[in-house]
Amino acid sequence: MAKIQFKDIVLPDGSNAKEAQVTAQLLDIADDARENVKGTMYRPCTVKFDNNGTPVTTGAIMYEANFQYGVSKGSHYLATISKRAGADRPSIQLSHLEQSVGLSDDMFDYSTEDVSAEADLSKA
Repeated sequence: MAKIQFKDIVLPDGSNAKEAQVTAQLLDIADDARENVKGTMYRPCTVKFDNNGTPVTTGAIMYEANFQYGVSKGSHYLATISKRAGADRPSIQLSHLEQSVGLSDDMFDYSTEDVSAEADLSKA
């Protein structure tokens, strides 16, 4: 499993943060949306993801606009972990973008067959 890599970002309000993206499984999501202090609707949810080899189950949010695309419990989605400078703890925002899970080279046979053949041009 790949190690979670954080990058430094500057948020629209000019503050600094660290951010990383992971694939997270949606375990549960609230039936009703809530409104944050900025008036944006969101739904609390529970997600599970791999933290450098350790499975983590934790709370997250999904914005209502993402929820409206349609999501399914048990499916895997792109999640963004953010840690604002000065914040007490990180937050996780789940998107509606489905992600594949656990792909590795040992799942595929990359060998190829030689399918080259002489073209019959006599009928051209």
